[in-house]
Amino acid sequence: MRGILVVVFDDESKATEGGEGLWQLDREGSISIYDYASVAKRADGTTIVKWADEHRPFNTFAGVPRSATEPSADAIASGLAAPTRTHAGELAELHPAVMDEAFISDVTKVLLPNRVALIADIEEEFATPVDRRMESLGGIMFRWVIGE
Repeated sequence: MRGILVVVFDDESKATEGGEGLWQLDREGSISIYDYASVAKRADGTTIVKWADEHRPFNTFAGVPRSATEPSADAIASGLAAPTRTHAGELAELHPAVMDEAFISDVTKVLLPNRVALIADIEEEFATPVDRRMESLGGIMFRWVIGE
């Protein structure tokens, strides 16, 4: 199944472990990661979009085709980093076939100050490997299915 995975962690160290766990699952062949980004919400409520540059060779910029209707991890990260629901709605309008404002709203409710969200466009045959790895680190997961 192809989809967008968002995992929210309580702090940056857990998010780093979670990101490395996702990349380990990719290397093992349990999942395929096509795009990856992260968003950190600071204590003052401002957000910053962060990238996993060391992993760029594995993502969409390496030539994996993307449909115009598929959201990129950076677009979702920008939507989650937006301070208003209006921007989230605009993002949903850009990609109505694969996400909606409610999805972004649900994630932003959990992305509280000092938390970090990992956003990945992944393909997984079974959710269990990701679920086990992320839950063991205290991650709160959200999935949006793009296709089978």
